[in-house]
Parts: sequence; structure tokens; C-alpha cells
Amino acid sequence: MTFKEVASGEPIDLELKVYSYMGEEIELGQPRFTSDEMNELAEFEVTPMEIEEDDAEHAEATQAFLVKATIAPGLDQGPVSQNMVMPFNKVGEESVSNDADVSVDGDSDKATTIVAAVTGRIVGVLSMLESTKLKGVTGGGYIYDFGKITENEPQTAKAFVVLKGPERDKTKLSIGKVSPEGVVSAQLNDPIQNGSMSLYSLEFTLTPGDEKIDRLGMNREDYGLVTIMSDNPNVPSMKLRLKFSLPAR
Repeated sequence: MTFKEVASGEPIDLELKVYSYMGEEIELGQPRFTSDEMNELAEFEVTPMEIEEDDAEHAEATQAFLVKATIAPGLDQGPVSQNMVMPFNKVGEESVSNDADVSVDGDSDKATTIVAAVTGRIVGVLSMLESTKLKGVTGGGYIYDFGKITENEPQTAKAFVVLKGPERDKTKLSIGKVSPEGVVSAQLNDPIQNGSMSLYSLEFTLTPGDEKIDRLGMNREDYGLVTIMSDNPNVPSMKLRLKFSLPAR
């Protein structure tokens, strides 16, 4: 299961259909995650469901369950990669406590588990759509890699800034500090509404000067910079760092 990207401050909703092909009736125990932090924020719901007559893919299944999980806001920003563990046992047999060690490989004759991988990413309410040249970095912000430029003419790149969450209609974004001045310039266009997010087209340009300029990312300060500013205190600003080697004009 993947929830792709969810803005910090918003809940994560997961849904999984579980099918049993066993000859004997089973019941699912209490699901849990392999992360204690996620378990503290999670609520689960397990509901038996009917198998549709026209469901050819699961025609041989004898039972089906709908498992829902809601994870409240509170996870740190960054990638999420955990497992959802669902113990089950045959009806009439003693169920296994959610705190007990449950066999994942089926060694137990009373209970075993279904394991589903859960992946995604928690992002700030302000983020960018990544590409081969644009990547997020640990700790927040993004880096765009122009590479080594050989033409002594202005070089323009485009990207999208994404604003998610309930604050998006109360927030105005603008270009803040750019660096080096006179070399880096940027323009942020009006947003386009796309479902639960606002997309801002961002254009940023490198203009050659009298001298060659290298910003090769050798340290945190060795980058060009475009800052996306917010007029809303609940939406922090975001830094786009630029990596490039730009010849003189």
C-alpha cells in the first residue's frame, strides 16, 4: 500500500482488502504497525465484506475483510516505510493478543499473520514536484541540478511548487531572497487549483556575468538560492538550492 505524499498536519487514510482462501473460517485480530510511533497515532477498523459475484480475480476466495487505518497527524516529515501486521486465527481457536509475538512465517499452528508493506512520504504543506533534476533533501528544501553549462546565454528551468492543506486558500506565495543576485532570477506564476492542492508554476533563470561562477554543492553554502516566501505564519518558507557551473558571458 502506498499513500504517495501527504502533507504534515493531515491524516493518512489507508484501505486494504484481505481475502482468505482457507477451507476453514478465520477471524482477523487487531492490526498494528511495526512502528510504535505509528501505532500511537493509528486507529483501525476491520469489517467482513461480501465477495462480489463478478469478482473473477477472487472467485476462489472463501472470505473477505476490509481493513481501514487512519493515522493522525504527528509523523515527522520524510519517507515512511513500515509494515501493517494483521494476525488471524481459525474461528473457535484462542485468539492471539496484539501484544504477543505472532509468527510471520506461519510456524504457529494457532495463528499467523498477514503482512502488508506501507510506503509513502510526509511532506511539508509547501513542497515541489520532483524530477530527474529536482530532488528533495533531508531536513527540508530541494536541490535543482543544472549541471555544467557550456552556453554563455541565460538558462531557464521550470518546476512546480505545491501548496497543500487547509491553509492553502489563506496563503499567498512570492519570491523572496535569490542568490547570487544578478545571476539568479525567478518568477512564480498564479496558482492552478488541482483537487486538494494548489500548483504554482516556477521559472528560474541563470544569467552569465563577467566571470565564471561555480556553485557545485561542496557544502551547504555552495549553491545558488531561490526562496519561496509565504505570508501565512502556518506555512513556512521553502528554499530551492541551485547547483551549477556557469561560464562567463
